[in-house]
Amino acid sequence: MVQRNRRAIVCLLCRHMRRRHDADCEFGQYFSANRNADFQIVIHILGLSRLIRIMRAIEPPQRQAVANSLLTEGEVWRINPDRGFLGHQLELGAQLNTSLDELDIARKLLAFCIDNANSNNAPSSMPPSTQIPDLNLDLWGTEHMNDMDITEEDMQGIPCTREKGESSNASKGMVADEKEKGILNEQGATSDEDEDRI
Repeated sequence: MVQRNRRAIVCLLCRHMRRRHDADCEFGQYFSANRNADFQIVIHILGLSRLIRIMRAIEPPQRQAVANSLLTEGEVWRINPDRGFLGHQLELGAQLNTSLDELDIARKLLAFCIDNANSNNAPSSMPPSTQIPDLNLDLWGTEHMNDMDITEEDMQGIPCTREKGESSNASKGMVADEKEKGILNEQGATSDEDEDRI
């Protein structure tokens, strides 16, 4: 019978230092083998000597929390290599601010609905358009507008958003004659309205 050479599960620190894992390893219990990718990033960011120095400076009851924190930072750097932990923190802060804005809008809307329900019995002297609270319902913000190429016509209410790189001189499916007919029809409609007023 052929016996296979099975490697014992070693701690990542011993594997990185290329030494045999034994009972004398003081950090073997903190860096498990299933988080190898995160550990490699931590080694890349901090370096092996700084990692060992950090772990030795911490009291033994707190070492597991520090190891988990370092591995979590490695995981964040693996997920977001451009901005790292700061980018992750800023992303979470932006999500929190968006959620707080949505909560504020929901509270204002709830207060408006409660006031409207309470005032159904009493007639209001204000027109209905002034009773609606001014809510900032722009939950997307302007940062999502950068993904599209937006022209001045969009700001005037005419939908003409196009993907980047698409020609801006003619819309697809319409020829110049059809466009001129549409313009003439619009001008004709305005001249008919002017004649009715006279």
